Amino acid sequence: MLQAMLHGKLTREEEGIEDLLTSNAFGLMKYLPPEAALFPFLSLAKEPFSDLNGF
Repeated sequence: MLQAMLHGKLTREEEGIEDLLTSNAFGLMKYLPPEAALFPFLSLAKEPFSDLNGF
């Protein structure tokens, strides 16, 4: 799907679809070493409840 996007083969509606954008981002990661994309991405993760005050 990334190739179609790069070559202008998608409609405006298709270009903005969140699933398509997510697929492109994570799809590229499979071609890169984990240290180049996956590990830096995961290092940004936070504990979901860590920002709650007093809970």
